[in-house]
Amino acid sequence: MAKKSVKSQKVVVKSHFSKSEAISFGFELAKKNLFFFVVLYLIVILISAVMSGLRLVLLREPAFAFLFWIVQTVLDLIIGIGIIKIAIEFIDKKVPEYKDLFITSQSLITS
Repeated sequence: MAKKSVKSQKVVVKSHFSKSEAISFGFELAKKNLFFFVVLYLIVILISAVMSGLRLVLLREPAFAFLFWIVQTVLDLIIGIGIIKIAIEFIDKKVPEYKDLFITSQSLITS
């Protein structure tokens, strides 16, 4: 039997990525949706301020402070994922809503 020689083929895909085009796209998108982004930022800041205030109150009780730290970490992750989801929706030319900031929490709870 003759041995077959298998040569791996490399597929080269050349893509063009322009930093200036990406920055221009993001800047134009932000200008068109400035009110949405400002309100979104204020929501995130408000949640962060409330959570920080509660954490300071709970520092007297180490067990509660630790549990609250876990809750705050999970909430921060959910908000971070929500911000990424909103950004992707803008890129896909969809219209995101403020509730999309927390939509992942429903996905995490039901799965």
